[in-house]
Amino acid sequence: MNAGYAVVTGGAGGIGRAVAAALAEGGQAVVLADLDGAAAETAAKDLRERGHRALGVATDVRVRADLDGAIEAGRAEFGEVLRTFVNNAGYTELCDPLEITEQQWDSIMTVNARGVLFGLQAASAVMTEGAAIVNVSSSTARGPYVPSAHYAASKAAVLSLTMTFAARLAARRIRVNSVAPAIVDTELWDGFDAQIAAKEGLPLGEAKRTRIEQIPIGRAGTPADVARAVAFLADPANGFVTGECLHLTGGSFMQ
Repeated sequence: MNAGYAVVTGGAGGIGRAVAAALAEGGQAVVLADLDGAAAETAAKDLRERGHRALGVATDVRVRADLDGAIEAGRAEFGEVLRTFVNNAGYTELCDPLEITEQQWDSIMTVNARGVLFGLQAASAVMTEGAAIVNVSSSTARGPYVPSAHYAASKAAVLSLTMTFAARLAARRIRVNSVAPAIVDTELWDGFDAQIAAKEGLPLGEAKRTRIEQIPIGRAGTPADVARAVAFLADPANGFVTGECLHLTGGSFMQ
């Protein structure tokens, strides 16, 4: 089986960019699909300068045709088959569960849940035996999460979709798994920390520091931690693993 190519949504920064780099280092060409097409191409250019094959594509995961387009762009550019698809794009926001509006609920569900559904559909439509899909969920999906209940619900939907598509695609030998990180030190979490600080009158960084103190291993996760886990699940050598969720929580969630 040749290395093929991978598509990573939300690939321009943070976890997505680290995942794209890990897959590229493993020998796959990568399509960095992101709402910010210019940032995606900048990240892809960095990979090309390091000797990898990479392409940045403007992609709105809320639009199925955009996801189909990102996949087709990879096929046209690299002339190979789609081996890995990573549903990583998503966002979070602070909101009391008693105050979530219709717009807030619909917005986060459309990106974080419907976007994953469309990614699963688009990828599985062209994948062949030995391919893998990895969805990025969150540890918040596993319990109550008062700071952002709609985010947690959207990530719980990702876990459900992972199991459903793993069952649906198993006969075709296409594997579907997920990763569920706790706090990961990225700009996304810095933005969430800033929202908490503004609402609760805390110094910047205080909410993050408090959250990290609750992690038994004593540190936040890094994009590289998540990238290594995604690469593990995508590796054909782990072909008996499907429908699973790998928790990356430093011990804050154990099962």
